[in-house]
Amino acid sequence: VKKFLHLQRRSGSGQGHKTLPDVTDDDLDSTARINRNRNRNLPQRTTPNNATMSDAQGYDPKRSRVNDDTMMDFIRGAITGDITEVPGIGPAAAKKLAAGERDESITNTYQLIGKFLMLKGPDSDENKVESMEHCEKFWYWLQDKGISSHRSAIVKAIALKVNGLLPGVYDPDLYDDEEDEEE
Repeated sequence: VKKFLHLQRRSGSGQGHKTLPDVTDDDLDSTARINRNRNRNLPQRTTPNNATMSDAQGYDPKRSRVNDDTMMDFIRGAITGDITEVPGIGPAAAKKLAAGERDESITNTYQLIGKFLMLKGPDSDENKVESMEHCEKFWYWLQDKGISSHRSAIVKAIALKVNGLLPGVYDPDLYDDEEDEEE
């Protein structure tokens, strides 16, 4: 929790971080609770379709097994629309994403980016969907679609690509370890 609050309180770094007032544990939003519970051995919880998952699961950019060159080629390159251009999506994942009713079928990169952006909300006066919660929502949506491997790579690739188009959507600094900050 301290790490999350420290990262959120940073200001003047040119990255658009807002200064937060002192908050208690009761004031933390769902994003902070996700961060606080990460890697704890807590009871099972359920996804929207009632599949169980441990709190250790979820988006972690360090779990991406896509090599840096492949990731950077995707981020810097033009989008063709072919869903398999997204690092981590092969023919099997493409088939799973295409399954479903008309509005749930994702058949190209543009639609996948659109789904990522749809999960940025809904916002309310009490809660704004910030970067960490947004990525968690996309990771679990991919899980619900049946994507069983490379979910973190897919989230990272789409988040970085969209952040290049819409700066501020994704903040990779939120996932740095405290040891990394001290170096």
